[in-house]
Amino acid sequence: MQKRCARLILDAKFSDNFVKLFTKLGWLPIDDIIRSRKLDLLHKISFGHCPDYFIPYIHYLKDTHSYNTKATTKYNLVIPKCKRVSGCRTFHTSATRLWNNVDVSIRDTTLHKQFTAKVRQKLLKQNATLEHFVISSTF
Repeated sequence: MQKRCARLILDAKFSDNFVKLFTKLGWLPIDDIIRSRKLDLLHKISFGHCPDYFIPYIHYLKDTHSYNTKATTKYNLVIPKCKRVSGCRTFHTSATRLWNNVDVSIRDTTLHKQFTAKVRQKLLKQNATLEHFVISSTF
């Protein structure tokens, strides 16, 4: 559906590369939109911009042990253990993995609008170098 809209808006041919069309329009594919929304919610939770019942939802790795490791200094989250593959597909697990893979400089942004803009810019930059979009898992 997004491809058709991009072709309609830019009056492009069917044979035109839709990755380049998306780049011209500044659009993200659906997979990247889902990833950015997951990161947005975790950012709100970690900086206290969500209701109180979300607070026990995240656990920092530095709270699980007293060793000073690289992961604890970066404020990584503890990835929940899964017994089944379906458990690894849950929001909690997939969003935590995404959060741990984001650059620390982006994660430390306290203002939510700046965080969202930085994540979007990073995803747009990644997609601009592609010849075609790659569908990958979100966890």
